[in-house]
Order: sequence, then structure tokens, then C-alpha cells
Amino acid sequence: MGMISPCKEHSPAPETRRVPLDWQNVRVHVGRHRGALLGDLPPSSVRRLIEYWLPEYRDKAAEDVLLAEALEAAREVLKEADEYLKNEY
Repeated sequence: MGMISPCKEHSPAPETRRVPLDWQNVRVHVGRHRGALLGDLPPSSVRRLIEYWLPEYRDKAAEDVLLAEALEAAREVLKEADEYLKNEY
């Protein structure tokens, strides 16, 4: 059989980022908020986790990966909220 040459019509789909659909229901397993749902934390606590824990997490345990993905999703939500408030007021 012959080889199939690549063409624009059959190029691979762009890479998509995998984030939890419901980041608010991810349970925090580190720090003073251990056991709390991410969505129950005040925005300042979520921001601290994003700022301090997220860049430092090294473990690739499933709960670390899930929390990291949830924090990435939360970062986007907080960023959009901050931009909205900045433009609104």
C-alpha cells in the first residue's frame, strides 16, 4: 500500500487544554484549606494557591494533577472577573 501524503484538509486538530469542567468541586489536599472545595474558598485563597502552590508542585499524583488543572481553570475565571471589574468601574 502507498503512503498517504498529508494535506490541509486532514491536518490534526489543534491541541486543546484539559481542565476540569467543574473546578469549584475539586477538593484541596494541601495547606490550611485541606479538605475544602476550591469553590468554597475566598478568591484571595484561590489566588494564593495559584501564586504559591501551582508553580512549586512537583508530585504527579492524580490529586496534584487535578488540583493543578482546577487552579488553571480558576485562574482564567479570576482573570476574566478582574478584567470585567476593571472595565466596569
